[in-house]
Amino acid sequence: MKLNIKPQAKEYLANKIPTKSNLLLTTTDGANNYANNSATCALVYSFQLIIINKPDSKFSIAVDNNAGYQIWMNPAEEYLFNDGLNLDFSHGSLVLSDNGGVMDSAVPVIDWRNLVK
Repeated sequence: MKLNIKPQAKEYLANKIPTKSNLLLTTTDGANNYANNSATCALVYSFQLIIINKPDSKFSIAVDNNAGYQIWMNPAEEYLFNDGLNLDFSHGSLVLSDNGGVMDSAVPVIDWRNLVK
């Protein structure tokens, strides 16, 4: 899996996430420990970037990217992503898209480094 982080998104993330940080690219639908929504099935998925201290074994798919982050994905969510995965910054928000179009126009960055769940 490859994620192209566009220049505007790189600039935005540089102020929020230290280089070489461990990140999770995941949904918010309640299907994992990092979800902020109690529903476990969604008709439309929303996504989030979670900053963590060390890799989580449930997120075993490495997401190559051009910003130097260690990004991981859960194999159970891999089907949600298609070719041409991009992260951009537009109108004050991170925008996740792929060759099929915009997947989420407001991707939050959530810092879990000091939280235990």
